[in-house]
Amino acid sequence: MFSVIFIISNVYYKIMVERNGNDLLKFLEIQNSRLEKHGDKLWEEMKHFSWALYVLLGAPVYLKFCLCVDTRWLVLFPILAIVVALFAIFTIRKESRDFLDALGTVLNIEKRLGFHD
Repeated sequence: MFSVIFIISNVYYKIMVERNGNDLLKFLEIQNSRLEKHGDKLWEEMKHFSWALYVLLGAPVYLKFCLCVDTRWLVLFPILAIVVALFAIFTIRKESRDFLDALGTVLNIEKRLGFHD
C-alpha cells in the first residue's frame, strides 16, 4: 500500500513539475497539509500508546497494594503491556514512514522552486 501511494505521488509530482510554478505551489500546499496531517497522527499515536502503557504497567502496583489481588493475576498486565508496545512499534513505524515520505516530497518541491539554494 505504501509503495503504491509513493508511486502515485511521484507520478503526480512529475506531472506537476512539467507545469508552471503556480501549479507547483498548489502541489506544495497539498503536500504541506499532508505533512501536517501525518505529524498530528504520529503525535496522537505516541500519546495514546504512552497512556495505555502507563495504565497497564501501573495497574499491578495499585491492585497489589490496594485490593490485595493474588500475584498470579498481576502477571497479566505486563504481558498486555508487551503486546500493546509491539503493536505501537509497528503502527508508529508505519506512520513515521508516511511522515518522512511527505517531508521528502515537500523538500523536493521546495528545491525545485528554489527555496533551498
